[in-house]
Amino acid sequence: MYHTAGVKMIETAQEKRRSDRYKGRFKIEYATGGQIYRGISSDLSLSGLFIRTRNPLEIGTLITMLLHLPGGLTATLKGRVARVLVTHDGTSAVSIRNGMGIEIIEKDYNYLRMVTSLPGGIRPN
Repeated sequence: MYHTAGVKMIETAQEKRRSDRYKGRFKIEYATGGQIYRGISSDLSLSGLFIRTRNPLEIGTLITMLLHLPGGLTATLKGRVARVLVTHDGTSAVSIRNGMGIEIIEKDYNYLRMVTSLPGGIRPN
């Protein structure tokens, strides 16, 4: 764990990423323990994504996600919280960086198709 300019990184950072990232942002709902939360996804890859949220979960938490894709499509994913980013000053400009990195455990066809076909999308190995 380390601190940089008022931001606390917990667990992994850039060097643990296994796949290239797609910078698109999409609405996402995620659930665990009967609770449903909302956020914005970003930095999508074949193996993970980042959820921008003010309600990050504990590292290791298993979640189910519903990702809202272009054209009214959705993708259903299952994942595990791999890292958490929390800011300390509480300002809205900084707190929008709050969130959690998710390791994707299960992905559906819509997700695979989206990350491999959008302009700048990820290409499978």
